[in-house]
Amino acid sequence: MFDASGNLYGTTTAGGLGCNNGSCGVVYRLALQSNGTWKETTLWQFEAASDGSKPQDGLALDSAGNLFGTAKFGGSRYGYGTVFEITP
Repeated sequence: MFDASGNLYGTTTAGGLGCNNGSCGVVYRLALQSNGTWKETTLWQFEAASDGSKPQDGLALDSAGNLFGTAKFGGSRYGYGTVFEITP
């Protein structure tokens, strides 16, 4: 998804250094630079515990710049997934 500034946000179900290098997934931002290249920033690396792992589907962005999404695994109850929020 794109924000009003043209930054692209997304998730991966693998990658990152979380889960003891087991690749639990990340949330990232790509920002278009003035030279036409994209700068990647990892906003969150999932750790599999209460913050979840294997983010799924898309992200939602509110007017304050908070990102919301879902993860397939983790969470504080039963480990069946969680909803997450990333604040700027």
